Amino acid sequence: MKHIVDAGRLAAVSFFDGLVFFAPVALLVRTTAGVSAGQFFLLQALIAAAALLGELPCGRLTDRIGYRSTIRLCEGCFFLARALLLAAFLARSLPLFVLEAAVEGLAISLESGTWDAYLYGVLPPERYLPKKARMENWCTAGFLCSTLGYGVLYAAGACRRCWGPPCAPAGRPLPSPLPCPGAPAPPLAGKRPGRGAAPWAACCAAGGPGF
Repeated sequence: MKHIVDAGRLAAVSFFDGLVFFAPVALLVRTTAGVSAGQFFLLQALIAAAALLGELPCGRLTDRIGYRSTIRLCEGCFFLARALLLAAFLARSLPLFVLEAAVEGLAISLESGTWDAYLYGVLPPERYLPKKARMENWCTAGFLCSTLGYGVLYAAGACRRCWGPPCAPAGRPLPSPLPCPGAPAPPLAGKRPGRGAAPWAACCAAGGPGF
């Protein structure tokens, strides 16, 4: 059981837990697939509700199967949730988004407190806090890399080519939440930005974030 807390393995697990390329743009990923802003926040509420309702059952399950098995089950649920998110995005299916939210909530319940209890049980008290802090740092590093990596992918136009044109469930094209790299910005409705127009005007015309 103690081999999981090996510095290299623990760092790798923590880093890849944070290395989720859609995490910085979770709202964008779902709305591009036709999910409305209201539905997005309902999905977030579903994740929170599933995590809350699963706390007690998952705690009892952990008591029966042990921390290590629970951690493996948790990572498996997170992987399944990511696969379901990809399938939901490609199929533009709201039911799949709902199922993904439920699985992600279950994974959060399985993870809740498990790593802390596991590390506390296998490490001397004086090593627990440094090891926990190092684990959190690697997770943050993974998230930062995913944020920067998404920016690089988007700047290269890879995301637009892979995702294809966004489409609403009824078949009508949705306005692009971000401009395509290298594409000229269309003029604002009823107004054509002049030569000295402010940069934010072109962003608004291109349908940038929040517009």
